[in-house]
Amino acid sequence: MGAADFANPTTGYPRWVDVPSWIDFALFQELARNTDGYTKSSYYQKLPDAAGGKVVTAPIWDNDLSYGLLSNGTHTPEGWLYEFKWNMPVPWWERLWRDPPFRNAARCRWQELRRGKLTTAAIGAKIDEFAAILARAQPRENARWMLIGKKEASSAYVGATWADDVRYLKSWLPKRMAWLDTGLAGACTRP
Repeated sequence: MGAADFANPTTGYPRWVDVPSWIDFALFQELARNTDGYTKSSYYQKLPDAAGGKVVTAPIWDNDLSYGLLSNGTHTPEGWLYEFKWNMPVPWWERLWRDPPFRNAARCRWQELRRGKLTTAAIGAKIDEFAAILARAQPRENARWMLIGKKEASSAYVGATWADDVRYLKSWLPKRMAWLDTGLAGACTRP
């Protein structure tokens, strides 16, 4: 597969990768601005031939350097993570994001998610739900690791309390989603 046929449905990346799983993975990395997302915390698996034989993105994990917490330039809710060169993303992600069919499909998927699971209200409710689940465990977690209120060398945000941290996330995520609403180029051309 060369540069000329990169997006060719028969010989290019669509033949080899499960494009919807890659789009979901990329959108999540962009939403979270996960500094490790396109690099060392990316896992892939090839499905058996009986299941299509394509490469899918594996579970999303390792989000300690995301959601605006790191003072390396990814703390702002604006900008593209795939263009950020801190951890040097693997080259195919930048190439995929610059491919019009991939970008258009990502735009369609983003619009679909924003009408459902990723509305600002849904995200706020999910954060509240998780915070309620974690409320009893959080004091033990902090007693063990003592991270609340602790400034690390690379911290862009440090809350004084766990409630501050929850409020911060509920404030940062809608700003990031709003930026993606306008910053995600492409045209959703599905019939």
